[in-house]
Amino acid sequence: GATDQAVLVAHLTKEAPSVTEIRADVPPAIVESIRKAMEKDPAMRFQTAVEFRDALDSGSVVANIPQKPPTTIDLPGIRSFARNRSLMISTAVIVVAALGFLYWKNRGPSASAERVTIAVAPFDALSSDLALWREGMVDVLARNLDGVGPFVTVSPTISIKGFAGPSNANSAKQLAQRTNAQYAVFGRLVGSSLDTIRLHGGYVNATDGKVWETDVRDSTVEAAAAKFTIALLGELGKTHRIGAVRQSSFGSQSIDALRAFLQGEQYFRRTSWDSAAVSYARAVRFDTSFAIALRREAQVVGWQKNGKDSVARTLWLSAGTKNHGLPPRDSLLISAGSISAALAPVLLDSMDWHKVTRLFETVNTAASRYPNDPEVWYAVGEARFHYGWASILKVTERSVLDAFNRSIALDSAFAPAYPHAVELAFSLDGAAAGRRYADAYLRGNPTDKEAEGIAIVDRVARGNASAESDSVLDQASASALVAAYFILRHWPDTAQTALKLLQSVNRQPRSSPTFVADSTRLWNFMPLQLAYYGRMAEAYLIIGDRPSRMFVEMALLGGIPADTATRVTGDWVDKNLRQAFFALPWFSSQKDSVHIKRLVTRADSEAAIGGALARRSARYRASSARAYLSLVRTDTATAIKEFTALNDTLCIACYVDRLETAKLLVTRGRFAEAEKLLTGRVYSLITPVEIRIAFERAQVAERLGHRDEALRSYRQVVAAWATGDREIQHYVIDARRAIARIGGQPRGP
Repeated sequence: GATDQAVLVAHLTKEAPSVTEIRADVPPAIVESIRKAMEKDPAMRFQTAVEFRDALDSGSVVANIPQKPPTTIDLPGIRSFARNRSLMISTAVIVVAALGFLYWKNRGPSASAERVTIAVAPFDALSSDLALWREGMVDVLARNLDGVGPFVTVSPTISIKGFAGPSNANSAKQLAQRTNAQYAVFGRLVGSSLDTIRLHGGYVNATDGKVWETDVRDSTVEAAAAKFTIALLGELGKTHRIGAVRQSSFGSQSIDALRAFLQGEQYFRRTSWDSAAVSYARAVRFDTSFAIALRREAQVVGWQKNGKDSVARTLWLSAGTKNHGLPPRDSLLISAGSISAALAPVLLDSMDWHKVTRLFETVNTAASRYPNDPEVWYAVGEARFHYGWASILKVTERSVLDAFNRSIALDSAFAPAYPHAVELAFSLDGAAAGRRYADAYLRGNPTDKEAEGIAIVDRVARGNASAESDSVLDQASASALVAAYFILRHWPDTAQTALKLLQSVNRQPRSSPTFVADSTRLWNFMPLQLAYYGRMAEAYLIIGDRPSRMFVEMALLGGIPADTATRVTGDWVDKNLRQAFFALPWFSSQKDSVHIKRLVTRADSEAAIGGALARRSARYRASSARAYLSLVRTDTATAIKEFTALNDTLCIACYVDRLETAKLLVTRGRFAEAEKLLTGRVYSLITPVEIRIAFERAQVAERLGHRDEALRSYRQVVAAWATGDREIQHYVIDARRAIARIGGQPRGP
């Protein structure tokens, strides 16, 4: 086309020219393959990459192409371009320099293959009716430019926060320096008449100080932004290879949807989730295929309710199905959210590891491409926290906290990054660290569903008089108390605060609307928390002999009489209960090869029937049973081989097996391997085995000279079990002696 405008129109109204116009000797099959791949109608293109590949390889593409009847393109806005140009060349359908037009038109010096970062400053909006576009231009231009050629853009949130000056070259250069960007875009919007918008904008090169500016006019801001983007890329194309780019920056052709979305973004950045949700819902009503708006609506619904809420999951999955032609940042974050939504219902020991692997590949790619984006690091933290369980992922509790720390460091006002960080800080580093995160979170007056719970955490963790703490707990709602409990359940404080939270829920009146649900929670949570604090006799009074991992774990720690444990677990085997396999460590501790052999036979039989997941789980159980049988036979060499061969992706909750493996490795002096197992995450709501693992980890860390980890883990044992049953006090005594030996103080975390 002779002009940029002509190119825009051609993309919507004309077929792409044949590749032979550029290179005449291209083989016919390849010419036809490219023609089909560039069809305007998506249904006429190849539907998969495999089809495209096979067509290129086989040379038979001509015979396989469906014949398309003669038609004329009748897209919205085409019949009357002059009347509807603001829709056609709005940001929502912008076609910026597609298929290398700008590169071939403006071939300049060879550009670096490295990524080039661009920051967009908030625009000056010189009339009240343009106020939406002060930040809106950042959202629009950042998405227009992201992923075009070598360009990556700074998160709009980072660009907007802290930008105080007028939108000119000087302020933009400061923004570029603050965000480590090579270029910063700036500009202003003026409504020069009733139907014309003037956009004056440009960029500054932070490296050499070069400033480029231009003016564009059109009837709407969207159309002016489209023109400015084209002019901007035309100028940048003189220095950088731009090449082919997508045909949409937002994935919506509705200006109303776009404006509602931009309003939602402004609420989003101010953590006004209710208002943001309303705006995003409006955007989706205007355009039900608006994937970026669906993603945002899913986020805020999840933060207001629960990430596994059915409405939030539906929105995430819907956004995933519409994730086409979007900027890389949005596309990666939508992919991560939709994969997480697909994984959310899984409650089995063995997850869908294909999806989990895809999730981690997606968030790691995003972090590599956008290392200074707080939302990206939040997505990394969420993936690690919820799905980073098996050893293949190499995720530790500390690495989860590190991801949330990166998000918070980049944007301290991004409230969703705090709740899991508060929880991890308490469990890893103690009350002082946990309260620092809680205080920083609460200073932002958050409206997340966790806000009330974290406010309770902040009060009860201050070390105030118990009467004041009890008053706080008695006045709180059951849902807030449960939220606070989930944050503190792994905090091994000597005051046993998590248990007090549950006891406060238990004091809620029977007339409470959540009484039934709370009673069910308490029936499950109370014995677990009691056992975690070493109060296993009390826990046993609640759970009785019901089949569970917890029964076996308490028996292994001496919390249940041996004859009772043997009778009960033997009964599980006789009745063919699935929980019978939980008892393998107990049978091994009792040198009971008879029951283990029966479980080997049963697992071998189950491994030959049922679905793929059931068979894989049965194979794990068979292998685990054989490992314990070797241990009973005192064949340590074979037992080590069999235990170390167990695949934790087949049973992520089999942490007792991994503890046994570590203990065996220690007997052979393989301390580094043992430490790796003992620092792995424990897949459980709460379990006393966490403290037993901490004791073993402390001993291994001490042998390896890892003083800080040894002290931290020994202190965890002392704090959790100091007032526990006498059967476990030998661990506390040994931990205190070790703390004195290493040179630390015998205090809790």
